Amino acid sequence: MTSPATPSHPVVQRFLAAGALALGLWSVPGLLIAAPPASKSFSAVATAAEPRIHTLRLANGDLIDATITGYSLQSRVLTLQLINGNTTHVSPRDLTAMSKLVWLTSPAFKETLAQYRPSNQAIAIAIERLVPPMLAVILAGFLCFWGGVALVGAPKRIGRASLSYVKSLFHAVVLFIALVFALYGVERALGDSPVAPLIHGVLFAVAIIATVLILSNQIGGDYDLSTWMGFSIVVTSTGIGALSAVTLLYLLPRFMERPGIDDWFTDRLLVPLGLA
Repeated sequence: MTSPATPSHPVVQRFLAAGALALGLWSVPGLLIAAPPASKSFSAVATAAEPRIHTLRLANGDLIDATITGYSLQSRVLTLQLINGNTTHVSPRDLTAMSKLVWLTSPAFKETLAQYRPSNQAIAIAIERLVPPMLAVILAGFLCFWGGVALVGAPKRIGRASLSYVKSLFHAVVLFIALVFALYGVERALGDSPVAPLIHGVLFAVAIIATVLILSNQIGGDYDLSTWMGFSIVVTSTGIGALSAVTLLYLLPRFMERPGIDDWFTDRLLVPLGLA
């Protein structure tokens, strides 16, 4: 048996979700405009602040707590300053996929980008190799969504599931783009200020809450269910996707002694781009 929401319920939910996202995004310029003379003080604090320490995981399982202080395009080696003051060097291949992302978003790598000039062929190869995994992720996401719908007990018709999934994907992409613009604005305004990570965390939290609310309401409406049942589908689908990703991308390659996502990231993307 289904329990349709009241006619006004979806509208209220949409306004609440949109309001939460808008409040989080609009709070950023508000915080920046509230004290315009303080921009110099922010810069001073950022200059005086200690470099950010990252916990990097190596491919062999070891952890390193260090600051990424440099990256050489010639030797393709990262320079790390350990918490004891010593300096060490690692290559991108030595890092796990998540630690590679930490390096690619670090200030040291951003400084290197000023001298980075990849060829058009390298860019084309990287895009070509990214398209199949992206399509596979979209297809896997649909199967996880369909599985979540089936487990919750909603109608299992593939046409309805496809339409609801496409709408959910569209909403998620729009919210992600809004989050990226908000994070970019914070980075441009605050740089390495100690306040920036706090605002980043607030924006992430608001974006996640808004996404869950909007998707729960939209999926519930698509299946003539309550928003709570839509939320159950979102949670169930996410759980199926997380379990599948860990199994296929981490456990299975290790069990079969095959290269995993860490090696794929290096060999299929970073090497053609001349970064590893």
